[in-house]
Amino acid sequence: RALGARAADGGHGVAVGGAPAPAGDWSAVLEALGALEARQAGARAEMGALQRRLEGRADAVAGTRAAHEREVAGLRAAQAAAAVQFERRGRALAASAAQARRLCSRARGSSLRACAAVGQARTDAEAARARLQAADSALDAKCVGQEKLRRRVLELERQLEAQNLLSRQQSVVLDEAASVLREAFYPRTAAAN
Repeated sequence: RALGARAADGGHGVAVGGAPAPAGDWSAVLEALGALEARQAGARAEMGALQRRLEGRADAVAGTRAAHEREVAGLRAAQAAAAVQFERRGRALAASAAQARRLCSRARGSSLRACAAVGQARTDAEAARARLQAADSALDAKCVGQEKLRRRVLELERQLEAQNLLSRQQSVVLDEAASVLREAFYPRTAAAN
């Protein structure tokens, strides 16, 4: 309120109604001014601390930037060394590729000779297979003849078994017929038997 009154009268200590401001209002104004100055001093101190902090951070950023530049320089040097090594390896690979081509040419010749040998072996195998098939056919023919002979023997055995069965049946029938005839012609003998 005191500051508002002072501001309202232009800062001359005269109240709005024309009467002079009481002494208590001036003491309040002075206290408010002291508090304001203390706040300003605290704000200045805080601003100084922030300024020092920013300067410290700027130094840290500058150090980080210098470290980053050193790291980039190191990476460039490593890249240059890697490029030199890559070129050496490229030359070594080219030499190895030439040697591999020579070996491939030799291997191709060996492969052609091996193919010719395989072809000859295949021809020999086909001839052997043909001879084996001929022998197999002859053996099959013998087996067919033996199978026919075996079937004929089985058929004769069945016929013989059938004849034996028929013969047994005929014997039974003849025995029964003899028995009937005996009873018919010799009833007393049959009854005694």
